[in-house]
Amino acid sequence: MLMRKVMQKVLLSRAAYVFLGMAALLTRQGWVQAQLMAQAPGQEICEDNPERASSIRKTVDVPELGIRVEIPENFRVALMPRGVHEIISESEFELLSCGARGGYVRGRGRYVEEIGIVENPSQLDSLTLIINTIQESIYREGQSVFYTGELFSAIVVNAPSRTGFGNIGAWIQNPSSQEVVFVKIGCDCDVDLTSMFRILSRMSFL
Repeated sequence: MLMRKVMQKVLLSRAAYVFLGMAALLTRQGWVQAQLMAQAPGQEICEDNPERASSIRKTVDVPELGIRVEIPENFRVALMPRGVHEIISESEFELLSCGARGGYVRGRGRYVEEIGIVENPSQLDSLTLIINTIQESIYREGQSVFYTGELFSAIVVNAPSRTGFGNIGAWIQNPSSQEVVFVKIGCDCDVDLTSMFRILSRMSFL
């Protein structure tokens, strides 16, 4: 009987210890400690210093895409490993570069603006390519609108959000090359068409 009571106390003590440990992890300090536990010994910790977009803007030519785009002064248009160009802040670019070097990046959400060329191995006409691309993607059930700017028009689709992630895509035909340019906004948050229209209004073709 005595041994049973002792074992019960030991088990209760262990349970309390586990509970307190879990409670600590729910605090910010505990969360940071949990993040550090995932870090490999001697691994570089990537500094995460988010910065606001500057109100001063600059114009950047992207010959690979055949476009010119106006972006905040503290941003750049960077070619990413997956083959698309991203409009990204300098601090975010340094964070991702650190991760690419093998550094430890603490998990968090991202707001992403991407621009790329739609592959066309079958040499389809632009309209057919756009329709097929939409039908074969997450945008097939989305709400579509037609954007008409001073320099070009675009088909814009807001993909339905099922997991809390927002995705808006826009397809534009380059009038000189007949290539289709794809612009995407992605976020683990809600995104609206106004943000896409703002990007499109600051784009032109070379």
